Amino acid sequence: MVRCCNIFRRCGAALAVSLALMPPLPATAQAVSADKTHAAYELAIKCFVVNGHAHFDRREAKDLEGASRYEGNAKRAWDIADKLRIKLGYPKERYSADHKRIMDRELPRLYKEPGYYATAAGECKAYGLL
Repeated sequence: MVRCCNIFRRCGAALAVSLALMPPLPATAQAVSADKTHAAYELAIKCFVVNGHAHFDRREAKDLEGASRYEGNAKRAWDIADKLRIKLGYPKERYSADHKRIMDRELPRLYKEPGYYATAAGECKAYGLL
């Protein structure tokens, strides 16, 4: 049962990101779609920050292979966030401001709150962004 739920969670997460990148829906569904797309956009930025944190930790530990893996994951999260930004019609200035806001919120938690990295990494991994 647990394995089935984990598979569903991973597949469902990939489906959610795919749906967020789909062409626009009819007007009645656009408000809900925009909310979900914005949530996916914020999560992608958060996962960029989480991967950057993990990249730094792996680099400090002299694990260049691990650092490279997290760097690639960070690039993928960044690219997805940028595609979602375009889909939402946000200007690049908004993207920069959102990135700074999310980074300012997440980095202190990643460094200071015990267990927060594991929680955030689990969330990003569930969506294929870690």
